[in-house]
Amino acid sequence: MVLGIAEMVLAKTKTPIAKTENALAKTKTVLGIAEMVLAKTKIALAKTVLVFATP
Repeated sequence: MVLGIAEMVLAKTKTPIAKTENALAKTKTVLGIAEMVLAKTKIALAKTVLVFATP
């Protein structure tokens, strides 16, 4: 009986943990996309600076 209750509590705890991990994974994806956009922006800026710097 006690084991059954413990297992139920564990099962209920695992669901929010899984949801949190899922949210974390989504956040990481969004961060990765943002970093890619930033990198592209930096490259574009560098090219622009080069164009203006070239006499």
